[in-house]
Amino acid sequence: MVEEVPRQELIADEVFMLVDGGEMPEVAFHSAVYYLTKDEDGPGLELHGEDIAILKEAVVQRYQAIVLRDLCPETKATSSYRGLERSAANWQRLKLYAERENIDLSSIQTQAGQALLTFLRHEYNAVICQGEVCCVNCSQERLIAYATCLGVVLDSEVAQWRELF
Repeated sequence: MVEEVPRQELIADEVFMLVDGGEMPEVAFHSAVYYLTKDEDGPGLELHGEDIAILKEAVVQRYQAIVLRDLCPETKATSSYRGLERSAANWQRLKLYAERENIDLSSIQTQAGQALLTFLRHEYNAVICQGEVCCVNCSQERLIAYATCLGVVLDSEVAQWRELF
């Protein structure tokens, strides 16, 4: 006799896959919902509001992770690093998702803003002071727009940022 897996464990497994998943959290969300409810190999659950909320929070957590990953100086040398351009694009995706789902991003916005400042200060030091190759892969206009979305005023926070271009 096959033992039935508890509902919370099934949902927790999908949350884990969302949070540690790839670059498209919303697609993973829809895949998880499909698997849990309609897939012939899935458990055939009827998801409740709290189940969906847990899965949606995992989408936000994954977006947060990939936005911050590309603002972390330590990830520049890794194969997972995508750069400021991708961080900005993922921020926009997260922002649109949060607006649709009525999710408050203020704490993540603050965290990302601080991470952007740290990244730019580190990059300035690496490029201007140590002679490394600049890894900023977006235009000045895109960087300004991204910083503005995050509540960061580049000229007053990182006065030398233009030297990276």
